Amino acid sequence: MIDNEKVASALTILIKNAKGKLMRSFESQDEGAEVQGFFTIDVFERGKRVNRLCRREKNIWLLEGRAYSAMLKAYSSYSPDIAVRSDRIRYIGLGSGTQPSVSTTTRLVSPIAWNASNHFLASTDIPTFSSDKTLVTWTKSYQTNDISLVGTVNVSEIGLFTDGVEPTYAPGTRDITLASATSQKPLCYKTFEPIPKTTDMTLIMSYTLKHN
Repeated sequence: MIDNEKVASALTILIKNAKGKLMRSFESQDEGAEVQGFFTIDVFERGKRVNRLCRREKNIWLLEGRAYSAMLKAYSSYSPDIAVRSDRIRYIGLGSGTQPSVSTTTRLVSPIAWNASNHFLASTDIPTFSSDKTLVTWTKSYQTNDISLVGTVNVSEIGLFTDGVEPTYAPGTRDITLASATSQKPLCYKTFEPIPKTTDMTLIMSYTLKHN
């Protein structure tokens, strides 16, 4: 099981003579930096915290998330300056399915609509940062009438998504409706023991990424 991303950098220097012949090379590599993720789900029923239904688990950093992390660091052009990706993390998606939590996961098994507009993805609050800016948290509160639109719904999977998709990755291009949910790739994903969401409950979801 993979629950973090390790980013390492390498520097290579090639020394050539006037004729272009390689004379010497140097290479160095740092120890790398880790990106660790985890999420918490706080459950309240009629205003009272239900500890047995609360969840706090490590995140699975998917291949999609690793690609996003790499592409976010680069430009596709310097004249003018154009970033490879300009989309940002904005949405949380929930589901009621289960599957092995592995880095090759590309979708939620059984996405669920959280509101009457049949939206699968929910926009989070503006993220918060730790004082040293190495820890960032996205939060979404689901109210009593959210998720449990037609009765009790078992919530057992979660994903974190950006607001853009291929090929442009422009902000606002991601389809947040349930009809498109099976084609939406999360950056992070995890399954967990089901939470039976009823109309008496509110859920507070927090997704955190920590850069060590």
